[in-house]
Amino acid sequence: MHRLCGKPGCRCQKDRRHRHRSLYLGLKLKGKQHMVYVPKDWEARVREWVDRHREIRDVLEKLSLACIKRLQTRMG
Repeated sequence: MHRLCGKPGCRCQKDRRHRHRSLYLGLKLKGKQHMVYVPKDWEARVREWVDRHREIRDVLEKLSLACIKRLQTRMG
């Protein structure tokens, strides 16, 4: 996200290109969307977590599809 800092003399107030960058992690918990601020020094670590989560989700989807296929062939 790029945000205004709120300081009256800051150039982010005058020029949209100079807004401050902040990193947030978006996630859904119990059906509600949440945004969690990620400190700059945690960015690499959190990106690794997000990549790992994506990989796990892909593996689970493939496993689910394989189970459905097995079930359909047994019934069929």
